[in-house]
Amino acid sequence: MLVSTRPTFGGKLTANILCKTFPQMATVQENVFKAIKTDNRANAVFDWQDIGQIELRTEIIKTIKKEHTSRDVAKSEIVIAGGLGACKDNGFALIYQLAQKMGAAVGGSREAFEKSYIIKSQQIGQTGKTIAPKLYIAVGISGANQHLAGIKNCEKIIAINNDVNAPIFKYADIGIVGNLFEILPDLIEKYDTVKIEEKNE
Repeated sequence: MLVSTRPTFGGKLTANILCKTFPQMATVQENVFKAIKTDNRANAVFDWQDIGQIELRTEIIKTIKKEHTSRDVAKSEIVIAGGLGACKDNGFALIYQLAQKMGAAVGGSREAFEKSYIIKSQQIGQTGKTIAPKLYIAVGISGANQHLAGIKNCEKIIAINNDVNAPIFKYADIGIVGNLFEILPDLIEKYDTVKIEEKNE
């Protein structure tokens, strides 16, 4: 019998799901677990691209990837995400501008998706994607459990929020308390200056 454990209630609890019938299968989001290479196909973890090499009763006719303008948040080494605090004025415009300079992917919280500032494939969290970049910059994200579930594997986290008590600061390696509409333009300008100095050296 297959027993699958999954989070519920915003990641506060876990529930065991019992599968008593056959066939039995479980799926996981990207970056939640590291794939283990093994010669035993009964216990192997396969990438989607490998499925076509397995003898199955089904046939993959065509794989269609949805095109969008942002890099894939699940595969990028740098991710900049906006939350409710960035969902006004030119908040996300600034995020995209900084991301373009840094070669980063743009993501967001559930609130950002619900307000149509990002598309579903850019949503990070329990109901979105789990990411594991080398650097994650959270802009205007408070740090709800639902969102934290999607960033637990990030190597370095920088949080920008005007609320000194925002939960995200407890998980951040670097916390910046302040107005994102003042901080982001300064980061964009400073990034240009640093790049110019590197070229001169």
